[in-house]
Amino acid sequence: MDLVALLRQRIEERRGDQQRFALAIDGPDAAGKTTLAIALAARLGDSALHVSMDGFHHLRAIRHRRGRASAWGYYEDTFDHVTAIEELL
Repeated sequence: MDLVALLRQRIEERRGDQQRFALAIDGPDAAGKTTLAIALAARLGDSALHVSMDGFHHLRAIRHRRGRASAWGYYEDTFDHVTAIEELL
């Protein structure tokens, strides 16, 4: 069984009878997160919606306030999670 088919099976098992089910895919840049998410949404069909966090970046001043190379800054300051949650959920 390929990875996408396995993930689809696990999602459907965990979702059960729930109308809404949220799944986040996280990882480093260029790891294939978007490719995986798109493939998984396609396999799940009309019941799935793929949403990217790319539209929810903080302004550069916030993203880089701890320094451009700060791992902690990348983790904590890159995305506006509050706005994403308000608009998506």
